[in-house]
Amino acid sequence: MKPASHVVVFDFDGTLIPKKYISLFTIMDNSLDQKYRQELDQLRNELLPKIHAGQLTPEETRRWVFRSIEIYVESGLTLSQIETVFSNIKLREGVVETLQFLQKQNIPVAIVSYGIKQFIEIVLKINRVQDCIDHIYATSLVTNQASVVSYKPETFVFAGNKRRFSFEFAIKHGVWIGKILAIGDSAVDCQLGCFQTNRLGLAQNEEEKTKIEKYFGKVIITEDFWPIKEWLEKKNKTA
Repeated sequence: MKPASHVVVFDFDGTLIPKKYISLFTIMDNSLDQKYRQELDQLRNELLPKIHAGQLTPEETRRWVFRSIEIYVESGLTLSQIETVFSNIKLREGVVETLQFLQKQNIPVAIVSYGIKQFIEIVLKINRVQDCIDHIYATSLVTNQASVVSYKPETFVFAGNKRRFSFEFAIKHGVWIGKILAIGDSAVDCQLGCFQTNRLGLAQNEEEKTKIEKYFGKVIITEDFWPIKEWLEKKNKTA
């Protein structure tokens, strides 16, 4: 088997899944009883605009993620419930084919996400592409007899350490960091991958493109993943 020419790192929310879902956090939060949703809604309303503006601090991000997980624990969340909540979540059109293409080309793929590892794993499994992903960098839950009881803070991902995890993944597979191809959709992905020229952004419209284009080498307005697959194919040919 020939050595990998590149590695590819993807954001997840708004990138591999359509923006209509907002995030897996949002979907999970909305599935909880009202008494838990109130505080989660307050956190989201306070901090989500800062994410879109690229102004959310690491401390605010930690507070949001870790408090959300604490509320999941308080609610008695189980792995079975997680599977039910995400049972109908579909990836963007063309994502499955893109991941299959990368797998056939022996290109290692990772997800580097400000999200929950187990949430992402379930969505990948439902869409039958879990074997196309080599690693998921995201906050990992701790479970006891299938109930969520805690989390591993050392696995926490935010805008400021996406580059570190990207580098770690490339080095693990013996690929120069300049050969990391990165795909994201927001200011949170400003350090995904390495070189900006190898970072591709997805936008819904011209307004969103204008907001995020300073973080990416190129931004494509699209709802499906076919232009991303084409971009990756071209990058692979120039290896």
